[in-house]
This record gives sequence, structure tokens and C-alpha cells, in this order.
Amino acid sequence: MGKWHTVIAAIRAGRTFRTLLWGGLIAQSALVMVMTKPWLTADSSKYLALAESLKSGAFGLLENGVFQPEVVRPPAYPILLFIVLHLLHQKIVAVVIIQLTLYLFSILLLERTLIKYEFSSLPLLLLALIYPATCAYAAQIMTEGFSIFLVALIVFLLATPKSITVPRLFASGVLVGAAILCRPDLLLLPLFLGVTIAISDLGKRGLGVIVSKTLAPMIAGCSLLIVPYGVRNYISLGAPSPLPPAGAVGNSLYTATWESTLTLKDFDSLYAGPVSKAAEDAGYVSEVMRINKSIGAPAMTPPFNPESYPQELRIKASHAYAKEAVERMRHNPGDYIIHSISKWWRLFNTAEYPDRLPIGLRMFLRISSALIWLLGFAGIIHLFLTGASFGLKIPSVVMLYFPLVHMWLHTEARYTASSRLLLLSNASILLFVVYRKFVERRNRAPLRPDAAMS
Repeated sequence: MGKWHTVIAAIRAGRTFRTLLWGGLIAQSALVMVMTKPWLTADSSKYLALAESLKSGAFGLLENGVFQPEVVRPPAYPILLFIVLHLLHQKIVAVVIIQLTLYLFSILLLERTLIKYEFSSLPLLLLALIYPATCAYAAQIMTEGFSIFLVALIVFLLATPKSITVPRLFASGVLVGAAILCRPDLLLLPLFLGVTIAISDLGKRGLGVIVSKTLAPMIAGCSLLIVPYGVRNYISLGAPSPLPPAGAVGNSLYTATWESTLTLKDFDSLYAGPVSKAAEDAGYVSEVMRINKSIGAPAMTPPFNPESYPQELRIKASHAYAKEAVERMRHNPGDYIIHSISKWWRLFNTAEYPDRLPIGLRMFLRISSALIWLLGFAGIIHLFLTGASFGLKIPSVVMLYFPLVHMWLHTEARYTASSRLLLLSNASILLFVVYRKFVERRNRAPLRPDAAMS
């Protein structure tokens, strides 16, 4: 009887601890909301302006008195802002509250996923509490606040211990389509996921069945949303593309080829001036001037952001810088590849924190970020080496997509914001496995404080 009393006491303690952690996460979200006011970033004004333009049924802005269809940013996030701010007549704070609520719900989805596989969710909640970076992204007027939730929901649907059904695949495809219209860097995710799931089914089904019941439903669901956007681009801009025709891929790729030579301050010096000596000495400034002149743009237009260019030159600039980036890679492929591999760290660890944060807090954030990166990737290695069920590997598969795509482009840590909760999930699995082995070595039954709530 003594053993059962111990088990029951542990379960009650686990429930109490879980309640306290959830209370802490809610308090954390409220504190982040207060600290990040007015919740605006460099991109926020553009999203708000596009949401305003939707009131007249158009997706674009007036430039020099002439309406220009939007060619850089996709429509999903402006539509969300339009619904909240103009249809429902709410203030910006309502958007922030919605995004933070979705962030907390995303944690709940991943918590339920862990419990389905008989893992304690307590490490996940604890890690989320000491790692506020994802919460901070969710509290800003930018696409990450919505895409964090969409990615978590996709994982929740697919990370099932049972076979992944066609309806789940189709629904996941629809969600991926919505995520692509929020963040275009997710364009290859349905193919990446579909192929991965198909490979896991090899030996169980024939190739024709795999294509029709795995790849086809996900691609069909995704196409349901992105094809109409591609048609819009063709009708309005003559570009049948599921991505914004003047998206930042070309500019980003070009900037990436210089990142091993120049710093962020060197790139930014073309915006604010004076141009840094390093940018001049390295030949960056003269090369930018040459490319800009070739497309008829002002010589010193910063290539970092396609929106620096006049509307009529944005598509041309994106193509010109993509072409130049390929040439630079061909001339020095080793440097580019080595630097790209090093970005697996930089993509998940913020290089610079706001100066307004106390130095002690900045140090804590750096240390916690580094530890969670190590634990998260170690958790992925553990899952793949120990032969865990495929459903439990889904968060890892989705998370790995982000560095595999972004390592080749210009690097900012926020580009992986949508996958940070998946990093925490993998880290929490590793921590629980270590705990369970420790308990087993002491000849005690492993306790799962919240398993009873599954």
C-alpha cells in the first residue's frame, strides 16, 4: 500500500506543479505584452497598411498617387489584421491578445501530443517558462504570431500514434497552405512532409497507394489555398506564382553570400549612412552600385530589402540579385557552404538583444537559448537513433525543415520562430528520458505525474 500512496501523492503533486506552470505561462504572456508595447516592428506598418487597403477590396498600396498591387508580402496576415481591426473594429492590443492566446494554445497542443506518447509534459511547460523568446515573437505585429500556431496545429494533427489518415493529411495540407500565405518560406513544407511520411510507409504500401493516400491529399489541401493566390498574381501581375513575385529570396540569397565577410552593421550602413569602410573595402558597395545601375535603380539603393526599390523595379531587382548570388557561389562555393552550415546555431540563437534589457537578463536569455538548442537537437538525435515511432518524430521533421531551408539565405533568428516550440518539445523528451533512466537505475518505477490526464 505504501507504494501506491507514493504514486498517488506524486500524481497529485504533478497536477499541482502543472497548474502552477500554466499560471506562470499566462503571467509570462501578460508581462511580455506589457514590456513589448506598442508591439510594432519594422515590418508592422506595412502589414497594417495592407490591412487598411483591404477595406476597399484591394491588396496593395498607393505609391505616388497610383495604386500598386502588392508584390512582396503574402495576404494571410493582412487579412487577419483586417478582420480584427476593421471588420470587428478592435484595437491593435486585441491582435496581440489573440496571438498570445494562440501561443498558449500551441503549447497545449504540443503538451497533449507528448501525453499521447506517455511522456510527461512538465519539462515542456518548464522550458517554455524559462524560454520567453517564442512568447516575445507572438506579441509582435508580425507573421510569426500566427504561424507559430499554424505549425503547432499541423504537428498535432500528424503526430499521431495511429496511422495518419487521408482526412488528417488533407487538413494538414490546408493548414500548410494558410501558413505559406503567411510566411512564403514554408512553400516546400508540404512536399517535405509528404515525402517523409511516404518514405516511412515504404514496405507497408505500394508506391501508387503511397502517392494517392499520402502525397496527393496534402498537396491537394495546400493547393486549395495557394492556387487562387497564384491566379491572382497572374491576373494582376502576369506572374503565375504561388509566392509573392518580388519576394525577398533573391535579395536574401545575395546578402547570404556576403555574411561571412560583413556584419549586420555593415549591411545596415547602406540604409542610414555613412557607408562602413568594411563594406567599401570588401567591394560590396561597388558591386551593389553596378547591379542597381544595370536594372535602372538608384546606385546606392540597399539590396537587403526589396521594398527599398520602386514598385516597378522590385521583381527585376529580385531576379538580378538572385543571378548575382549564384555567380558568387560558383566562385567561392566552399566559403558559402561552410558558413551556411554554421547558421544552424545562429538561426536559433539571437545575436543581439535590445539594449533596454538589463545585462543580467540578456545573459540569462543567451545561456538558456544555448542550452535549449543543445537539448533540442540532442533530443532529435535520440529519437532517430532509438527507433522511436514515426508520429513522435513529426515535430523533429517539421523543425528540421526550417534550418534546411534558411541555412542558404540571409540569417535572422526570427525566421525559425515558428518552430521554437518544437525545439522545446524535443528538449523536454530528452529531459524526461534522462529522468526515467535515473529512476530505473534506482530500482523505482518511473513516475509520469500527468499521464493520468491523457
